[in-house]
Amino acid sequence: VSYLKFCVSLLKIFSIKPSHIAFVSKSFVGNNIKALLVESSSKKNNTILLTDNDNQREEFTKIGVKTKKLLSFSGFWALARAKKIIQDQGDFTHPLNLLLSKQEKIQMWHGVPLKRLNRLFGITYDWMISTSDYVNDSSLKDVIDAKNYSNLGYPRNDLLLKDHNERDLVLCDRALYNRAKDAFINNRQKVIVYMPTHRESATSIGKAPSPLIPLDFELLNTFCSENNFLMVVKLHPFVMQFQSDFSPPDGYSNVVFHSAQGDIYPLLQYTDVLITDYSSIYFDFLLLDRPIVFYDY
Repeated sequence: VSYLKFCVSLLKIFSIKPSHIAFVSKSFVGNNIKALLVESSSKKNNTILLTDNDNQREEFTKIGVKTKKLLSFSGFWALARAKKIIQDQGDFTHPLNLLLSKQEKIQMWHGVPLKRLNRLFGITYDWMISTSDYVNDSSLKDVIDAKNYSNLGYPRNDLLLKDHNERDLVLCDRALYNRAKDAFINNRQKVIVYMPTHRESATSIGKAPSPLIPLDFELLNTFCSENNFLMVVKLHPFVMQFQSDFSPPDGYSNVVFHSAQGDIYPLLQYTDVLITDYSSIYFDFLLLDRPIVFYDY
């Protein structure tokens, strides 16, 4: 933080012009950030990803996206020089308050709230982007403070509707994507995606409590095999540490886990049925006009 303050002071003294559009992601790169970053970096060379997730940073570097380690000297210098800072999370806010007032801070969040959210204190964004004026007025204004609210939509929803290129598939499980696409297009299997959302009771304890996902996955796999279903399970990134509790070392034949920190949105285009509880993915999947099942235990 002291180094970041020093960088900002230099910019004040020497009037160094901001240069980059910085996409900031702590812990993992969210799918709104990913979709907008991939599109923006294909058109402009002044975009940069700042994240402390080294594995994901490497994946973006492979497709030609400029990256810096978030919590590093070069990362903070890039942040200090950014003319726009874009987030879809709320766990890296204090450093943004140290930046110059002329640097625009943009929050896209990571979904339309269906469950109650606590207010994000300590920062006022220049822009809050969502899917509609109604969403802004009914929920997000109570969660995120911003000078302006705009209904420009979510970049990640383009991945539900467009033809995918190689860059669109970064962070997506490629083998699982190809398997689902083949099953969906050729009607080999019905593809079901189960995406439970984050439950606050299951983040700080060392072992998953019994109600985290009250399913018998072995029995579920047998059911899917008998009915020719492929079920893809994607846990919320905050509970990814519990994934080993549900999947044996060799996995299941018809129940497959997608990386919790990965981007499953390209695969949703080839999904027959979505199962969720109160995850915001429910609103996005409505764009495909396909069945949704609420497993709201």
